[in-house]
This record gives sequence, C-alpha cells and structure tokens, in this order.
Amino acid sequence: MPFVKLDCGILNSTLWIEPVERDIFITALLMAVPFEFKTPQAQIAVNEIRETGFVAPPGWYGKVEAAGPGIVRRALIEQGPGMLALARLGDPDPGSRSQAWEGRRLIRIDGGYLVLNYMEYLLKDYSAAERMRRLRAKRRDAVKVTDANVTTVPVTDIDVTRTMTYIYTDANADAEKNKNKTMGCKSSPSADSQQLQAFARLKDLYPKRDGSQRWADGLKHYRARLREGYTHQQIEDGIVRYARFCHSRGLIGTERVQQAATFLGTNKGFTEEWNHKKPVLVSSHDPMMGENLT
Repeated sequence: MPFVKLDCGILNSTLWIEPVERDIFITALLMAVPFEFKTPQAQIAVNEIRETGFVAPPGWYGKVEAAGPGIVRRALIEQGPGMLALARLGDPDPGSRSQAWEGRRLIRIDGGYLVLNYMEYLLKDYSAAERMRRLRAKRRDAVKVTDANVTTVPVTDIDVTRTMTYIYTDANADAEKNKNKTMGCKSSPSADSQQLQAFARLKDLYPKRDGSQRWADGLKHYRARLREGYTHQQIEDGIVRYARFCHSRGLIGTERVQQAATFLGTNKGFTEEWNHKKPVLVSSHDPMMGENLT
C-alpha cells in the first residue's frame, strides 16, 4: 500500500475550516497512487457527464480509481453533502494559499479522480535540515581529545577510510590557527566527502530527462557556483522549482529537460523563478483530447 505525506500547512489552509471537504480530500489522498498521464486529462463535472473546460496537462498526479460516491462512502460522509464537497474541491479557490491550478485540489476525470498537487508534496523533503544537523553532530562526536592531548580524527573519502593522529600541546592555539586559514586553501577529504553527498542529493532531486545529464561536468559547475558565493540551499531550491515546473508542463523524461550541467553552468538556471502555477488550458474540442465523453 502506498505511503503519502500530509503537509502540516494544511492547518493554515482554507480547506481545514471546511470539515466535509477536508475529510473528503484526506480520504482521496489515502486512496491515491502516483500515476503518469501521457495525454491531457479533461475535468468532468462531478454530478453530470460534461467537461468543464479545465484540462490537466500530461504529467504525474495522484490517481484515485474510484467513483465520487465511493470516495464519499470511504470518508463516512452522507452522499448529498459529500458530492457537493467533491464539486467544490474541483472548483477554483481564490482564497487558497497556493494558486497552482487556480486553487483546484481534486478533479474528476475519465476513470476516477486526480489529486493535482499530489507529486509536489510527495517529492518535498521535510527532513533535510534535521539530517544535516545529525550528520554535523556525528562528525563533532568523532573528534575525541584524550588526557594526553592526542586528537584522533577519522577521515573518510570516497574509497578510503583512515585515521590521522595529531599531537599538540595547546588545543586552543591549534583551533585559532585553523580559524585563520585562507579561503583559497585546498578542501579536506572530509569536506570533499560532504560536498559529494550534497551533490548526490541534487542528482536525486533533478528532473529525469531522455539523454545524458553530463553529471561529471555538473559537479564541476556545482563547485564553481559554491566558490562564487552561491549556497547549496539556493541551488537545491532552484532545482525543486525547476522540477515542479517540468512536472506541471509534462516535460519529465523528455529531452526538453535541461541537462544538469547546463542548469548548473554559467546560465545559472537555479536562479530563475520557474513559474509553474498556470496550467495549460485546452479546448474541449482539441484533437489531442479525442472523443468527448457521453
């Protein structure tokens, strides 16, 4: 059975103050599974066989393979209020915190319902800061000072783990000396290892494409951007924005996704806004849609 994260920000949303809509939406989240659509999906009115004119572009969504009454029953809501709540969840919500999809949350399509922002929250990493805090604490704990003023520092590189022992008589003086090192000095093996781990995380977040990403060049560009003063968090946030943009435009897995090396290169794609809020609207008579539902 799939696992879905529930964003705590829902407590501050317009959805939270509407108990019937809230229960219906959370139930749909629990019933949904990740699914990629290769073609646009036309929204169908909840209580009649009629396309509304809104179309979700190709891409990944949460798909609920159930009829409206089935979702309502699972939510333990009476059918009348439940079906009205389903309809409101598919309508634009000007008061929504997020205006992606114009505030729509759950729409009916041929074959069930779509949770529109399902992948955005599924891919969101809420624990990165805590993991980094634990990693830094672990590295601090690895440095031990004995009564004889002997410091043992484990140094881990990609394929090499060894222990270097430094003996000194004045720990404070040694710390001050390290503090005054110039910024241009060569990074230590442990710093390189940490940087590689951070870059591996970016590789996992970056949208997949049809073709090479040139990751070796991407790593060089990533290090160059850090030397220029950009932070890892700035680059990561930019990649997350770009991944959402590609998802909303149905670009994931195509050659239209920028190579990672280009994105991290001198054009600095991570500094762009990558606005993904406005969905693609397609006429109900568009030939891509095929025959209308009857």
